[in-house]
Amino acid sequence: MPDPVCLDAIFKVTGEVDGFPPGLMNLVYGGSNVNQKLLTHPLVKGVGFIGSTAVGKELFALAGKLGKEASINGNGKNHVVIMPDCDPDAVVDGLLRGCYGLSGQRCLGTDNLLFVGSAYEKVKEKLIAASAGMKPGYGLDEATELGPMVSDAGRQKVLDFIEKGIREGAKLLLDGREISVEGGEKGFFIGPTIFDDVNPDMHIARVEAFGPVANLMRPRDLDEALDWINNKDDYGHSACIFTTDGRIARRFMKEADVGNIGINVPVPQPYAFFPLGSKNESALGVAKSRIDSRFHPAVSGSKNGHRTLELIRNQ
Repeated sequence: MPDPVCLDAIFKVTGEVDGFPPGLMNLVYGGSNVNQKLLTHPLVKGVGFIGSTAVGKELFALAGKLGKEASINGNGKNHVVIMPDCDPDAVVDGLLRGCYGLSGQRCLGTDNLLFVGSAYEKVKEKLIAASAGMKPGYGLDEATELGPMVSDAGRQKVLDFIEKGIREGAKLLLDGREISVEGGEKGFFIGPTIFDDVNPDMHIARVEAFGPVANLMRPRDLDEALDWINNKDDYGHSACIFTTDGRIARRFMKEADVGNIGINVPVPQPYAFFPLGSKNESALGVAKSRIDSRFHPAVSGSKNGHRTLELIRNQ
């Protein structure tokens, strides 16, 4: 098992904070055996989980069997729609963060870029150039724009994903497999990778890359873009749109069948006091570990509240 460096660092910080109660947070190393031991303990009232859908389903089933609360979020395949009236520079700036932030290793990261009409010509070359110019390196160096994958196994999984895309016939516009990082020769690096000519039935368009890989896709119009999001994708973490037209933005908010929606942002990350509220295969229950609408009548009955809260009410 790779060293959980990030969590280890977080827990060390809690020990440096004056007044932070000892034992309030605990870090336990282990796998599925530890998960089951924790969840079956009589003093544990519920589980919050972010990981794969497969493991999430196992935990959700066990929580149901034990009658315990469960807030489970699994895999995703997130889309960003780019309309012809977009601001190309703002789009590129956003996509660099959405596609490559945390080296693509996050559930709300951007995978599929859906260019409608002339947006493709406006943004494509700018995006390739900006992606190719990103500075890889040590993650804690403030000059670094792209850090490594968390493990060699994670890196290999993304490399296999890229090979799958090539075999499927997608066109590789930017290849990050042989990235060179001075001083990081032994690091698990993959550079920004961009595929073109991707259709919604391809494996790489339907399965989460969990790495710095972006797919360029070209729906005929917004109708087809929404159809791909709603009917060609089993997941439902998030979808975003870049447009300056308020009518299009409102329609997208109402019709995109996902839990988190962003307008002119690349990642619709809710604040900590809002629920993640994902849908379909991306979520299995939302409980008090984030928010529980059953215990918040003002939220569950709201017609004009935050989009994410409305989705929880409708689940």
